[in-house]
Amino acid sequence: MIRAHWYIIVIGLVMVGCNNPDSAKKLEQKSETVDQNGSDTTSKNSKTEEALMKELQTIGKRDFRKTTWGMPKATVKLTEADDPNSEEDSAIIYTRQVAGMDAFLGYVFADDKLVRAKYMFHQQHSDLNEYITDHNNLKKALEKKYGKAKKERAIWSNDLYTKIPAQWGIALGFGYLTYISVWSTKNTEISLTLKGKDNKIDLWLEYRSKAMSKLEKTSSGKQQEEGR
Repeated sequence: MIRAHWYIIVIGLVMVGCNNPDSAKKLEQKSETVDQNGSDTTSKNSKTEEALMKELQTIGKRDFRKTTWGMPKATVKLTEADDPNSEEDSAIIYTRQVAGMDAFLGYVFADDKLVRAKYMFHQQHSDLNEYITDHNNLKKALEKKYGKAKKERAIWSNDLYTKIPAQWGIALGFGYLTYISVWSTKNTEISLTLKGKDNKIDLWLEYRSKAMSKLEKTSSGKQQEEGR
């Protein structure tokens, strides 16, 4: 079974074609909220959301789905059709279908700026070789969009099954085999990873801002200091 969690902070989310309803519908729903004192906040919300929508409309080129690196969390949330399943200061998580597979979609923020996004797939397969098939299908789709990966490796920590392709799923489950592929665009580093341990398989696709990587490290360092 694949892990339900996907290490959004520690591991440091084209299937960007998920269809979302018009953001205007979401804005309409949000504008009906009432504050804790019972006061109608429609006017205030409307102005805030109008400004955010104006910001969205001026963005021509997207870095991930309908977002660009550096977007504040409030704006990123407007690009998705529903509310997050989970939300923290540094991350929001949704459930999605991506390339016909169940996945968690996560956005990661540093100082309220989008720095990273990730799909963590959690398909269930009894035959571990099928996880390799899932990985290969995603890799082919990425190659069509971004070309040949600048780096791709099959890493063996134990060569017991290297000459038996039919057993590579077992090797993956034991943690003997890891697949990593990396693509690079002007603004983004894209990585596809498949690895396992104790017959639990992790398959994830991550988009990371090149320009924001230093900000994320600095922000992460501050959080660790504050947690001591």
